[in-house]
Amino acid sequence: MTMYNLRSRLNIVMTHTMAVMGVCAFLMAASTVVTDLVMPPVPTGTIKPQLTRLGQAEIGSVRFNNRRLIDRTVIFVEGQADFTPCFSWNTKQLFVFVVLEYTTKRMKRNQMTIYDHIIEKKTDGILEFPRVAEYYLDDIQSDSLKGTEVTMKLMYHTMTYSGYAPIREVESARTTFTLQDE
Repeated sequence: MTMYNLRSRLNIVMTHTMAVMGVCAFLMAASTVVTDLVMPPVPTGTIKPQLTRLGQAEIGSVRFNNRRLIDRTVIFVEGQADFTPCFSWNTKQLFVFVVLEYTTKRMKRNQMTIYDHIIEKKTDGILEFPRVAEYYLDDIQSDSLKGTEVTMKLMYHTMTYSGYAPIREVESARTTFTLQDE
């Protein structure tokens, strides 16, 4: 039996290959973090809300006798944004979403996504929001949203091929408004 048979040599080659691949993956991830710190992407945009009447909806089941009223409204988003500066060699896609933040008597921090979109190519990086809304703004209490101050933010999550994947806010696309009952 020899000291370096075929199985031993394959083990050495595979271990060396995996070590080199691990170092390369680490360097890719580290280069993304360093590039992000030196030249952070600065997307631009503006959004504004289009409010609808705040009403009440009945939820629950007759079968289980747990029906109750909740506050519900639809808030449409209008505006535009340019996410082309966010793409680099390591960007797989961007997950763009509009978030509403508000405070109620029972809950100190409420966040609700009302619109989301995935951008896969840099050429599709300019978004138009022509009065879109995908989800209701609901609150589990009745009469808890009237007069509530709401902050609308445009945020994005950079999904990378390797490494650091931050969630950020577009600073120029932030607005605050108050919900009315009419």
